[in-house]
Parts: sequence; C-alpha cells; structure tokens
Amino acid sequence: MKKEFDIQEYMTKGVERVVADSIKATLKNPKESAFMLKFAASSKAASKRRAELKNNGEHIPPFLIASITSQCNLHCEGCYSRCNHATVDTEPVMQLSGEEWNGIFEEASDLGVSFILLAGGEPLLRKDVIEAASTHQDILFPIFTNGTFINNAYFDLLDRSRNLIPIMSIEGGREVTDSRRGIGIYDRLIRNMDEFKSRGLIFGSSVTVTTQNIDDEDLLFAQKSFITITMAIEYYGMSYKAVNHAADCAGAIQSLESMPAII
Repeated sequence: MKKEFDIQEYMTKGVERVVADSIKATLKNPKESAFMLKFAASSKAASKRRAELKNNGEHIPPFLIASITSQCNLHCEGCYSRCNHATVDTEPVMQLSGEEWNGIFEEASDLGVSFILLAGGEPLLRKDVIEAASTHQDILFPIFTNGTFINNAYFDLLDRSRNLIPIMSIEGGREVTDSRRGIGIYDRLIRNMDEFKSRGLIFGSSVTVTTQNIDDEDLLFAQKSFITITMAIEYYGMSYKAVNHAADCAGAIQSLESMPAII
C-alpha cells in the first residue's frame, strides 16, 4: 500500500537538508560555522516541539513567510507584488508595528518554527522589524531584498546577528539585471557581494529563472565562485512593466490563482 504523503514530514526534511548544507558551506568560516552548529541544535529542538504538537492534533509548519511591508523603491518588470497591488507607491496603511512583529516571532519560536522568510515590498525599509528578528537567534531569517538599502549600518547588524541572511535579487549579468530592475542595480549588488565576502558573511541570491538568463555565464560564475545560497524562482510571465505602472494584470492574477500550490 502506497504511503500517504505527509507534507509536515516533507517540509521538516527540507529544513534539515538546508541546515546540513549550510554547515558544509561554512566549514571554512569559523564564526558562521559556530552559529550554524548552534542553530542546528535549535532546529532539532524545534522539530521535536512540532512533533509533540502534532501528536496533540496541532500541525505547525517549520517555516513561515512574512511580508513585513508593502513599500518598495523599485518597479521591477514582472513583480507579482505590484501586479496584485500588494505593493503600491503610497504610504502604507494598516501595517503591523515592529513590536507586533516581534510578538509573532516569539509565538513562532514557541511553536517550533525554524525559518521565517522576510519579504515585502522591500523588507529592509523596516529596520525596526529586522532588528526585532535579530534577537531571535533560534530562528533563521532569510531576507529577500533588492539590495539597494544595504549600508554600513546593515552590514554591522548582519555581522552581529548571523541569523539574518540577505538573499539579494539578481537576474544574471549587468544587462539582464538592469533591464528588469533598473540601471545601476547590478553594480550595487556586486559591491554588496564584495563587502559580504570581505566580512565573511553568508549571503545568497534570488534568481527569477527565464529563457533570458538560464544559461547566463555571469550568473553561473557567481554561483560557483562566491554566492553561498541560490534560490531559483519560477517565472510566471507577469504583465507588469516598470515603464507602465498602470499595467493590466488581471489575466496574470487569474492564471496564478488557478495554479496549485508548489512546495
């Protein structure tokens, strides 16, 4: 008889695999390696806590995605958040405070959540939330960022708080990245990567895979040479254009809503 698919078990094994790979990737970096080994112990304890809750009928996921702001300074072509009007060029309303987000992080820790992906908009616009996340050392916070707000203050914070891992969006070389995200973005990202590398900090890249960049030599070189983590995002062909903020996205939204969830 075929075993029934257990999504809880599937996600837990995924987290364990990420932790194991991260430890391997940081073996030559004593400070990062020490943190990852400590986090591995916390992750194991969190997994045990989720198992206990599962036995009581509570199914807790090992990771969450938290969109902490609707603001963003860029207008990237194909942006799903702008396409569904979650990100707009107006002052945010009804946004949770840093204190409220900190409460959510505390609850997540108590429930055995090991990963919380911070997204937006542009999450680095909410330094109060990022600082709150930094205090929860038993949770790993990948921060999906366009990289334009990373400055010396953020470099120092990331150096002190190794549970915060910036994942910068890049499409490949200068031409393909700047064509989607704006002139000068590629050079800014490379400068950030050089600084992360010089400080011995873990960082990653988020790549929207398309026919334009799947064989990009610049991207393949960067992945092999110095990027610690790479996350590939499937491209759904959103109709939002950076030059047309009033683009009609109804067809794209309808097609997304009809798609099954992908884990």
